[in-house]
Amino acid sequence: MSLIDRLLQELFPEKDKGKSPIKEVLVREMIKRSQVFAQDYKVWKEQDMHLGLLAHVNENRHLRLANPDAQVNYFRYTHHLSNGFYFHGEDPWNSNDYQFFVQHLIDLLKGEEYRLNNATKEVVEENGQLKTVEHFYLKPGLKFRRERPYQQLFGNIEIEHRMVEEETNLVKLMAHVYQDRNFQEPLEFDDLMQKIFTS
Repeated sequence: MSLIDRLLQELFPEKDKGKSPIKEVLVREMIKRSQVFAQDYKVWKEQDMHLGLLAHVNENRHLRLANPDAQVNYFRYTHHLSNGFYFHGEDPWNSNDYQFFVQHLIDLLKGEEYRLNNATKEVVEENGQLKTVEHFYLKPGLKFRRERPYQQLFGNIEIEHRMVEEETNLVKLMAHVYQDRNFQEPLEFDDLMQKIFTS
């Protein structure tokens, strides 16, 4: 099995023929960050803890761009309607770091005139393991919906943080754009990448 096949299988696992996994939804709720989270996140940013993680992911991004077959923990998705990237959690960072990293992305996008449209959390028990998915959906601010063709900025942004047994398994960001007469041309996805990795 090729590297791409393995990655696709990891992102979109096929159900076993003949038996389906035992899966029970334990929690499905809107995400509301606590004061403790907000304070810890503030300290994390003030101590520039995000810089090491950003630098590491950015280094892997450049290695992937230079060599699409590079064995690095950074993966791209490119399509005319969707662009994005994802990577797996790894040491020395823990799930708190990745939750704060996701919050950093959300704050950055809010600074680019996005609004958080939806934030949900689902916890399931599957084959004896706890799996958590935090899902955030951001859209351009309402002021961009006043007249047609609508300005869509970088498109609608989807951010996902997946954990298995409290450990980060995956962080993913996707930008989905429209290509019809109701919308202006989107901003370049590469410009969003530049903003993220120089923030």
